[in-house]
Amino acid sequence: MIKLGKARWGILAALAMSELLVTVDSTVFGLAIPSITQDLRPSLSQLLWMNDVYPLLLAALLLTSGSVSDRFGRKKILLLGFLMFVVNSLFAAWAPTPELLIAARAGTAVGGAMIMPAIMSITRVVFPDRKERTLAIAVLGAVLSIGAALGPLLGGFLLEHFTWHAVFLINVPVIAVATLVVLRFVPESRASGPGGIDVLGSVLSVLGIGCVVLCIKTATSSGFTLNAALLLLGGIVVLGALIVWLRRAPHPLLDLNMFRNRGFSTGVGSAGVAMLAMSGVMFVLEQLFQSVLHYSPMRAGFALLPLLLAIVLSTFVGMLMLRWGHRLLFGVGLGLTSLSLFGSWLALEAGGYLPIAAMMVALGAGIGLTMIAANDAVLTVAHIDHVGSAAATEETTYELGIGVGITVMGGIAFSVYADSLRSIPGISEQTMNAARESASAAVAEAATLPPDLAARLLADSGAAFIDGIQLNGLIGGALVAVVTVAACALMPRHITAEDEAEPRHEDDLQAPVKSSSD
Repeated sequence: MIKLGKARWGILAALAMSELLVTVDSTVFGLAIPSITQDLRPSLSQLLWMNDVYPLLLAALLLTSGSVSDRFGRKKILLLGFLMFVVNSLFAAWAPTPELLIAARAGTAVGGAMIMPAIMSITRVVFPDRKERTLAIAVLGAVLSIGAALGPLLGGFLLEHFTWHAVFLINVPVIAVATLVVLRFVPESRASGPGGIDVLGSVLSVLGIGCVVLCIKTATSSGFTLNAALLLLGGIVVLGALIVWLRRAPHPLLDLNMFRNRGFSTGVGSAGVAMLAMSGVMFVLEQLFQSVLHYSPMRAGFALLPLLLAIVLSTFVGMLMLRWGHRLLFGVGLGLTSLSLFGSWLALEAGGYLPIAAMMVALGAGIGLTMIAANDAVLTVAHIDHVGSAAATEETTYELGIGVGITVMGGIAFSVYADSLRSIPGISEQTMNAARESASAAVAEAATLPPDLAARLLADSGAAFIDGIQLNGLIGGALVAVVTVAACALMPRHITAEDEAEPRHEDDLQAPVKSSSD
């Protein structure tokens, strides 16, 4: 019998540190781009790949790595992910050319894709007690929000006091500590009948999800062009082929029967919608703070803290509310998210930062409640043999939700902005067309104009961008309201585990994982 005792909380700390790194790494790189550009002189194409290769590969590889961890051992895959992450971080820190930096970022993404599903599946193994596992999930959910907030702040601090190399080197000591804890305390676990690797399913999932993510990235930077449409069509076709294959494969990459469970499917879908709302709002608010309210990048990062702190606090409140049932928690969380999006119209009409901060607190509370309900539902209903695949499915939905939120909600805001920004007498149409590209472009164009015309352009562009955010909030609020009704209709009041069977442990660790009382 494996007795982890209080060591399980140390394991949770190590897992949380690992999750924090992967989350921060996905947000901190953008701040380092200007410094990297000065040193390495990348082309525009190379610059885009430096930024996009990490989220692209991370999302595309999650399902495969989750399935592999179930079959070969979650601890092994986590440690291999640590190794990939730290080695490629070192390569990235000292990459002498843009090509090598892109390759290092790709390797880091592979490591991150191994780490994320293993974290959630090991949490299920280390915390077999439902109440303790709910607390552990709350901690990990809060860490995700902290990582989103810490990325820009940490990046700004490191770049202000050190060179861009420090953005990558900060990963090394944290991974070293986490590796020692995992090696010493985490038991190995895997599926009881792992079977073979679904090679064709893995290839189809990487190609299909990769096409969808690349479509999102293309649409974000260039609009929904023919290339973006072809990528989306290709992704849909490949993912359709994947579904057909998964129904026939002897050892499928993903057990589609999980989606027949209303708790699992509602949890996965709600998690994606929550990430869509959060990322879309954060994206447009970052533009608002910097290009309309003229905050510095660091001040803009701090201005988003009410949203992120509300997510952290409401995650733990949601843990306590779970006793009243998952249906109630989903309804309150998604409902509050919807109301806050509608409320963005009033907040922007009122003007000033405080109404916006109040809206962000309500939105953060709704997202935090939704995410704790979703995470608990997914890990509870997933069979212990497939918990890695289940966690990877939810995390893939996170990544796609983030991409879609930025693309769709950002696209709505910028489209309304461009249509609302009318010509101004005394300013050439060429300048106005350039200003219509974005609110930040209007700020750049205003710097070339006389003071009176510059002030007029800034005022009009600010009002136009606020119009875009307000319509954005109304459409987003309506979308989440529909999802709220659907979730409450589908979700049972309480979710119970379908299979409490424990995982198989290798060699002499055959007994179920049990935690001793503290």
